[in-house]
Amino acid sequence: MRSWFVDDATRMNPNMRYAQAIKGHCDGRGIGIIDASCLRGLVHGLTFLARTPAWPEAQPAALGEWFSDFVHWLTTHPQGIDERNALNNHATYYVVQVATYAIFVGNGEVVDDMLDHYRNVLLPEQMEPDGSCPWEERRTSSLGYSLMNMEGFAEICEIAHHWGQDLWNFVTPEG
Repeated sequence: MRSWFVDDATRMNPNMRYAQAIKGHCDGRGIGIIDASCLRGLVHGLTFLARTPAWPEAQPAALGEWFSDFVHWLTTHPQGIDERNALNNHATYYVVQVATYAIFVGNGEVVDDMLDHYRNVLLPEQMEPDGSCPWEERRTSSLGYSLMNMEGFAEICEIAHHWGQDLWNFVTPEG
């Protein structure tokens, strides 16, 4: 954790600025943010490790600073905004990631914003009343993308549950 997130000489920058860069075409793309999704599991593990006596006292604060900076970048940088505005699983996993990291760093305002985004944008724009997700179904691996998106929706609902909100039973005005 120290090497990747804390030590100035070796730590990653708290952004995905160069994710999915294509030499000669672009330096990075918003769609590359989904590649950081694996950090969700790390955050869950860090929450556990931070409660153990072997964990150095300064470590959780330093990791929290990194993730706080990452949340700021995700919610303000054009690449993050592009990913938030996607019409498929990319936006879903953007919400999953940002909400998870915001909970970790205690940023309730951002968590609430992500849950509102699910209610008001993701679900109404991505899912039809019959449960289909047309943006995923028109892709080449439609079953895989549809399942991935549903898994992300479920994860958002579970995050909301632990945050004291019920999105499992949420219904849009369109049904």
